[in-house]
Amino acid sequence: HIASTIGAGPRNLLVLSGDNHMVAFDDGSNTDYSGRGDADTPGGFPLLHSGPLTNYGGLKDFFKPETNYFTEGCKAYSGELNHQFSTVDFYFQEDQAACIRIKSYSEDTSNVIFEKEMC
Repeated sequence: HIASTIGAGPRNLLVLSGDNHMVAFDDGSNTDYSGRGDADTPGGFPLLHSGPLTNYGGLKDFFKPETNYFTEGCKAYSGELNHQFSTVDFYFQEDQAACIRIKSYSEDTSNVIFEKEMC
């Protein structure tokens, strides 16, 4: 029921997760759990995984290149200590369109590993 409600609902939703031990982003192409199957109004939502601040990277077995479920890929060093984090900035354009800017980093803010802007 929750997936169908989200699938039929808001277009201004971004889900943030930090437990996957990687930086990964999906534009909503792989997050439609509503069962609607409507190509004109897909029910997916953008999803950002961001982490770990200090832990070992985790590339799960199902994240093989042929079955990568993230449209922007995933960034992690499996079996190595990772220090990854993201910032999400909200702002309005001159035409009053609401936008977000996502930046993900490794180690510190001088090492950008992912950037995305959505309005």
